[in-house]
Amino acid sequence: MAVSRRTLLLLLPAVVLLAVAALKLGWLPDHGALSDAERRAKALAMYDHYAREFPGVAAIEPEEAILLHERGQAVFVDVREPREMAVSTIPGALSEDGFLAALAHDPEAFSGKIVIGYCTISYRSGVLAERLAERHGFTMLNLRAGILGWLHVGGSLVGPDGKPSNRVHVYGASWDLAPRGIESIY
Repeated sequence: MAVSRRTLLLLLPAVVLLAVAALKLGWLPDHGALSDAERRAKALAMYDHYAREFPGVAAIEPEEAILLHERGQAVFVDVREPREMAVSTIPGALSEDGFLAALAHDPEAFSGKIVIGYCTISYRSGVLAERLAERHGFTMLNLRAGILGWLHVGGSLVGPDGKPSNRVHVYGASWDLAPRGIESIY
């Protein structure tokens, strides 16, 4: 069914008013006015709320994860979708599929390393960590507040070309809590 241009022009003001009302009522997130400290606090609070769903999974603070990364003591597992990873990742991170394949091939592949999972806020990685513990007895720590937490404490990202990036895929508007200076994609 084709909609006429006139009908679209008549509907446009209503759509705009509905969007403004949704923002004012809090139905749509508007993080644009938040300071970096407020964005970080909100990301941490979101993670803490989600983490209740996987209470047996240990979290690691982003500051500690950065230190382990700098010392070469950690392996990062990016549990995001390929379209998200195509924007950027933590340097050296493995995809979930790549990690699971390496683990299946050699169960000792990551011995001596601390394995840290993450996604945007670390909900999906928490689910994976719980599954790995239950099915395989494997411990994977969960990066508190995910890639957002990482960015808020100065963690770096690389694009698919391996070069530094200031872009991150945040999954959706609700998670658009990256620090200022980082371009959010969703």
